[in-house]
Amino acid sequence: MAESNKSLLDKDKRTILAIIDRSDELTPTLRYACNRAKITKSRLSLLHVIEPSAEFGNYMMIDDIIREEDYREAEDLVHHYSGIAQDWNGDIPTIYIKKGHKVEELIKLINEQEDISLLILGIGIGKNGPGPLVQALTGKHSGTIRIPITLVPGSLSIEEVDKFSDR
Repeated sequence: MAESNKSLLDKDKRTILAIIDRSDELTPTLRYACNRAKITKSRLSLLHVIEPSAEFGNYMMIDDIIREEDYREAEDLVHHYSGIAQDWNGDIPTIYIKKGHKVEELIKLINEQEDISLLILGIGIGKNGPGPLVQALTGKHSGTIRIPITLVPGSLSIEEVDKFSDR
């Protein structure tokens, strides 16, 4: 009986989603997401999207090799940051690896996974602005997302992130 009650409670547990990529703002963003998940007793989910690469047309074997390499690299990247997230908040995060366009796959995941209740994104620190995902979700696609978005400045140190996330 206790187990079924626990599984019902777990279904009601909210989930915080963070994007795993190779951006400079990943570390403070992941730290903030971990802190918020721990403080709010939420689950943490990590999403990495493998963006389409150039197609080699008639050279299917080359396409297949590139796709396999892309997937292996994505797995390595996500598992690396999953380990860091587990160290920071004590729980193993849920991992999603999707193939496609980042904005579309992100919106699709949020719509499919009703427990996702908060998206945490890093704001780019380079001269290119906040980053394409932030620009898309606060601009063209702003009406397509059903959950709040928290933006974390990529220039924050771990200590600053801890301070601002009430850790």
